[in-house]
Amino acid sequence: MRPGFDSRLPYSKMKELIGLLTNKIVWSVVLAWLMSFLIKLGINYSKRGFSKELLYATGGMPSSHVAFSTALALSVGLAEGFNSTLFIIVASLTVIIVHDAINIRAKIDKRFEQIRKKIKINFNEIDTIGHTIVEVIWGIVIGLIIPLIVFYL
Repeated sequence: MRPGFDSRLPYSKMKELIGLLTNKIVWSVVLAWLMSFLIKLGINYSKRGFSKELLYATGGMPSSHVAFSTALALSVGLAEGFNSTLFIIVASLTVIIVHDAINIRAKIDKRFEQIRKKIKINFNEIDTIGHTIVEVIWGIVIGLIIPLIVFYL
């Protein structure tokens, strides 16, 4: 056997990959993000037709990052327990993300609109940064429903 060669390495890496692919937390988060992204893409497509800008536009309905973080918090709570330190950390970060989506990003949107008017440039509706409260609530709803489906169905 060659020095430094571990024949178990491919097996252990494959085991890690299989563990990752069967992890309910990973599936919950990915599916919540994907679901919110596809809904957002569909809504934007129905309003404006397809453009490549829709694939990386920020803001809009629903909030993908709120769905992602809510799904992560609920999934960690379901897997590790709602009194675990990990859940408390993830839930705290989710509160910060929701606050950011509602307050800070919305203020940036208002400032952006003022700048648009001053320089008299007309951008697409896609050029929003923040979220409305309804967009955030729908992100939370998606982030709560998907983990429940993944964990219990």
